[in-house]
Amino acid sequence: MDEPVRNMKYLIVTMASALIAMLAASAVTAGELQQSARFEYSNVRLLAGASSAGQWSAGVEIGMAPGWKTYWRVPGDAGVPPHFEWKGSTNLDKVEIDWPAPKRYYDEAGESIGYKDQVVFPMTVTPKDPAKPVRLVLDLFYAVCKDICIPGSAKLAMTLADPAGSPADVSLIAEYRGKVPARTHDRIKIEQVAVEDYDNALVLAVKLTGGDPASRTDIFVEGSDEIYFRKPKLAMEQASSKIYHLKIDGAKSANQLKGLNLTLTIVDEAGAVSGQTTIN
Repeated sequence: MDEPVRNMKYLIVTMASALIAMLAASAVTAGELQQSARFEYSNVRLLAGASSAGQWSAGVEIGMAPGWKTYWRVPGDAGVPPHFEWKGSTNLDKVEIDWPAPKRYYDEAGESIGYKDQVVFPMTVTPKDPAKPVRLVLDLFYAVCKDICIPGSAKLAMTLADPAGSPADVSLIAEYRGKVPARTHDRIKIEQVAVEDYDNALVLAVKLTGGDPASRTDIFVEGSDEIYFRKPKLAMEQASSKIYHLKIDGAKSANQLKGLNLTLTIVDEAGAVSGQTTIN
């Protein structure tokens, strides 16, 4: 997809999302807030986990109609990643949100990165006073897409007071926490990352060791809002290492990218890991 077209579609969706959010926020008062909300093609819900070591486990669930999807932190050619705001919460110090490993999808809009049917974002909630309940108030912006994209917003609230949490919620949060990329690299290690000219195009060459050579590996790259790294292609496989090429959109030269700090999320059949690296 051409860059101006992609940017225009992103702008339209973003503006629509912001407008819907403002209308929703003006229509809902604090006393009316619920723990869940249901819409035509999606539903959203706050999940109450258990308390441990002065912190709470919680989650945000987005459920979608069959075949519909929502987005990861880097949405791909077009889309809006979920955005979480916690203004209005009480006894809240901070919320740390984990993102389960995504998948890559293709449709008429191009390439997108995200989740289909259902996703839960596990959270770690730190209260200001661990001895008191936490009242969470969430303003959520997100989009769901199938043949069309529909931006949405929801304002939800829930109180974390039961140290045991909801058994069903605890189980669901644990399931999706297991899908969050690990931050250790005993199974897969990033050996080298460099930008190369290959077949008249700039590619990111990623050398990995470990992993299952027979598995289908995907690599998702974060590091710049202006540059996008496409689906990896296996360029070379040796006994203990593999080199992947990811075509680069939005960069004119290798020198433009040298020294750029990147976060790589590597997903294969055995799970997912993430790590930081710098382009050599």
